[in-house]
Amino acid sequence: MSGYQAPILIMTGLSFANKWYSDKQIDLKIPVAGGVAYVLAALLSEIPGAEPIVTGIAWVALAAAVVVPMANGGKSILSPLLSLANG
Repeated sequence: MSGYQAPILIMTGLSFANKWYSDKQIDLKIPVAGGVAYVLAALLSEIPGAEPIVTGIAWVALAAAVVVPMANGGKSILSPLLSLANG
């Protein structure tokens, strides 16, 4: 895998696992949204010269998903890891 594929798949997997861990229930909207993002990135990367831009956007989105608390009551993906580390 190269380019935009890895960060989108990692972001989708981490978000899905975080939601599952936090709420103890499976939310299938996350993999569907990840699939839509993957298809959109694939379409946009076909524009000549756009693949590096799409790749950069995908990596920035992954960094934001890991650090910024968005869902789960204001918890980021790092929150469960930090709570496990702190005991």
